[in-house]
Amino acid sequence: MRQFNISKGIIGFKTMENHMLKFKYMIKEEAKRKARILNFWHKHGLEATKEAFGVGRSTIFLWESKLKESKGKLESLNNQSRKPKTIKKRIVPEPIELTYLVQYRQAASFAWLSFTDEIYY
Repeated sequence: MRQFNISKGIIGFKTMENHMLKFKYMIKEEAKRKARILNFWHKHGLEATKEAFGVGRSTIFLWESKLKESKGKLESLNNQSRKPKTIKKRIVPEPIELTYLVQYRQAASFAWLSFTDEIYY
C-alpha cells in the first residue's frame, strides 16, 4: 500500500499544525476569555471594560503583565494553582499520661486542688 504525505512541499505546514494543536489543547477557555477582555480594553478603554465584564483595573494590568512576561503566549493567562508551594507540617506533641500529671501536681503541693484516686473523664 502506498503512503501519501499531504504536507509535502507546503512551506510552514508543520509549524501551522503545531500552533493549531497548541491553541486547541493548551490554551483553556478562561485564558481565551481573558485575551478577549484585554483586546476589548485596548480598543475601548477601562471604563467600558469595567461595565461590560466587571473586571477591575488591577486585574487587567496583572493579566497584561503576565502576557508581556511570556512574550505574548496565551498559555500564561491560564489559571494557575493557588495551593502554596510549602505547607507547614503540624507538630503533634506526644500525649502525657494522666497518672504522671497527677503525681506531678501532688508533688507540687497545690493546696487548693484535691486529688482523688478516681479519675473522671
